[in-house]
Amino acid sequence: MQPAVKPAVIYLLRHGQTAHNASGRLMGHRDIGLDEVGLLQAETAARLVTSRDIRAVYCSDLQRARHTAERAAARLGLDVTPRPALREVDVGRWEGLTDAEIRSTDPEAYAAVGADPYGARRPGGESYAEMADRVWRELKSIAAAHAGEEVLAVSHGGPMRAVICRVLGLAWERRHLLTFQNCGLLALIHDRGMYRLEVPGWAVAPTT
Repeated sequence: MQPAVKPAVIYLLRHGQTAHNASGRLMGHRDIGLDEVGLLQAETAARLVTSRDIRAVYCSDLQRARHTAERAAARLGLDVTPRPALREVDVGRWEGLTDAEIRSTDPEAYAAVGADPYGARRPGGESYAEMADRVWRELKSIAAAHAGEEVLAVSHGGPMRAVICRVLGLAWERRHLLTFQNCGLLALIHDRGMYRLEVPGWAVAPTT
């Protein structure tokens, strides 16, 4: 009788807060670091993940994700492996703008994306469909490389919503019902060819 194969568990962690998060500005591939709140969030997340037997740490190569991952990796005694495929959606010329600014300065493109939020490309950037496909391919590769192990992957809000929608079969138009705070964490589990999601009970910051 073949022994049971343990699942691969990828802990998906959103990066800590940036000044753009705090002001409601799109970042996309704009490479900015964590603000003071984000640094504290990253340290809290790093303390929490030390309770797990994590064997590898991956991250988007953007510094807000990399710096979040580095704090966890330092406590775990591991190196960080950057994976550009885990980046946020590329919003092109909308980088650094608020929703209201985009609506007023780029109304035609804003309307086109509003009509097809999943398939339409942001001007000079990519579509959510393109982002979701590249992120999913990367996570499948990571899961295949770590059968029976737990790993950490630090990414962004858009990719995490894309994973949730794909696994649960939700329409992308319902993504706004999914609130994922900075340094929020979710487990993606690959078990016997199937993927499922779990909210880890240990991923709660202590109150003292």
